[in-house]
Amino acid sequence: MQSSLTREKGTYKMNIDGQGPITAEQLRCAHKNFGANVNVQRLTEDRTGNVTAFLLEIVVTCAECGLPFHFKGLPCGMDLNGAMVSANALEGRFAIAPGIGGIIERIEAAKLTKTRN
Repeated sequence: MQSSLTREKGTYKMNIDGQGPITAEQLRCAHKNFGANVNVQRLTEDRTGNVTAFLLEIVVTCAECGLPFHFKGLPCGMDLNGAMVSANALEGRFAIAPGIGGIIERIEAAKLTKTRN
């Protein structure tokens, strides 16, 4: 998604993805229902084709008025070990991996180690 902000006759207009400025209806919308476009990228090495990382990309919009939502609190760019956003903050980019992660993964690994001993 692309966005731009222009000033016209003392007021600002935001154009999102070539769809025109945000409308008064979009500003009044209660934003109670949402849609999401989710894509998972499999990143591979050029020479071998082996998968080296997975990246989840997500765009969220209001299902009623179509206004996109932006992600807050994340830096701009791409991080294969964390979370970032696109330059306009409308696309969240999150590093993901197969299996259970975090503390649950460590607990399960500890259980396996105990049963082997």
